[in-house]
Amino acid sequence: MLHRICIILNSILYLLFIFLALFALIVERDFSSLSLTIVSAIFLSSGISLWFNFICSRVNKINKERTAISGHFKNTGKMVFILNILNLLAIFFLLIAAIVDLYSTSGIQRITLFAILVLLTILIVGLSALVNLIFYTKALRKNKTLVNESINEIGTI
Repeated sequence: MLHRICIILNSILYLLFIFLALFALIVERDFSSLSLTIVSAIFLSSGISLWFNFICSRVNKINKERTAISGHFKNTGKMVFILNILNLLAIFFLLIAAIVDLYSTSGIQRITLFAILVLLTILIVGLSALVNLIFYTKALRKNKTLVNESINEIGTI
């Protein structure tokens, strides 16, 4: 149950990041190179993390159906798993860079509330992504045991 909540929460926050990045690209005409890098990296990493959330939900559905995960899907999931770990680090450092960039362009009074909200969002995204990573590894092990149980049932018939 917790992993479903984390998948939904994580997906909503990543969609929010994508929409905010698109909104910033549409509204703001004059980007500094750092700001453009931050926005495009957040857009890319959010897309990859949404892909991992989709894979986690598919693995959960496959386990409920008690069927085997295909080798191609398993390899894709492992690749996106590694990319998602890198995304957690990238989002953390990129949002710190965004705070520094915002701090250099505006005063300390405006940055304090924004920094607190961003850090809380990073914490929520990081924790929910961590739960998804843990769930994914457990779901792969569970699927392996489900397949072994099906093979054992065939042998006893």
